Amino acid sequence: MIDNPKDLNTCTNKSAFDYNLTLKPDGTVVVTDDCGKQIEDIGTREQPPIKQIINTRTVTITEAIGSKWIYVYPPGVWYRIG
Repeated sequence: MIDNPKDLNTCTNKSAFDYNLTLKPDGTVVVTDDCGKQIEDIGTREQPPIKQIINTRTVTITEAIGSKWIYVYPPGVWYRIG
């Protein structure tokens, strides 16, 4: 909850899926909002109190040795990465 409305920025994130997730080669994830500002909070493996789960998505990224392509599912598309 925001105590002071002046603390709000102009970003329009309405859902967890409005954020950008960048998966780094070492396995870390960088989360940024729709304005490009990095979320500085440190992740945890402990589950916080949750009232209701409203949406879940699973993404699989397949990378092959010696290939310059990755497969991302969903949407089920091959992307050239190099």
